Amino acid sequence: MQRRRGECAGRQIARSHETNMKSSIPIAASTGTLFPLSTLESIQQLKALGVQDVELTLQQTEFSLTFERRLSMPILPELTALVQSSELCVRSVHAPNISGDRCYNLWSRLQFLVHSIKVCRLLGGRLVVIHPFHLFRVHENALDYLAGERALSPAALLPRINDVFDRAHSMGIKLALENIQDWQDEVFFNAPENISRFLRDVNHPALGFTLDLMHAEVSGFQDEFVRSLSTDIVNIHASDLLPPTERVPIGKGVIDWDHLVPKIQALPNLRQITVELRNPQPEELIRSIELLSE
Repeated sequence: MQRRRGECAGRQIARSHETNMKSSIPIAASTGTLFPLSTLESIQQLKALGVQDVELTLQQTEFSLTFERRLSMPILPELTALVQSSELCVRSVHAPNISGDRCYNLWSRLQFLVHSIKVCRLLGGRLVVIHPFHLFRVHENALDYLAGERALSPAALLPRINDVFDRAHSMGIKLALENIQDWQDEVFFNAPENISRFLRDVNHPALGFTLDLMHAEVSGFQDEFVRSLSTDIVNIHASDLLPPTERVPIGKGVIDWDHLVPKIQALPNLRQITVELRNPQPEELIRSIELLSE
């Protein structure tokens, strides 16, 4: 089932005239913003606030593999019905964090990614947000790659990951790697040169970049991310930063939005902005969306 793009009519932010693109940029809300609520409970609360466009964050308890190696996602029929009735617009899907009993299994991890792509396609989305761990065999493989100057070894990545890239591309889905930092003393993929190097080494049209603004502010590379990866950014996770590492509503932290928003509007390949907060008050979520769309 493919949703027609015209059926989504939520909040938007105007593009810069410099992009030569007339369309506006849609603004979505992450269902993970209201965690620990379930996905369906989050969607109902967002609907009550007038928010229809979402990034669907797949939760471990709602998205799993069975003993028979099949996908178990009991909420999928209800999500499909909401999309078909135009009550919900799934702009993107965030691939799930992987539960401890499956993280050691490379086949399982590959299947989580494959099923995330399928669910995104089924619900009419165009982006799947991924973390480095969705691609690398182990964290240390990623560290070894980032520490060296040699080309990316296929042995560092999940087996047959290129087949997944090919499948996503054939389905019109972008896999948007997010700038992630696991430890305070280890910048990991929260540095523009590391994201850029990885995207160039893989060199596959299915890959893009999700810029998490709060993460970028933590590492101090906000402007450099926007400047050096401007053509790769397809999604933005928008929130503010209250130092040292607290995710807060837009306007409640240290990010200079007057400086940043015009740069966002000028990004040529940006498909959406996703407001991603941490269990905010309803008015804080709505105000964050309003501040972006003003």
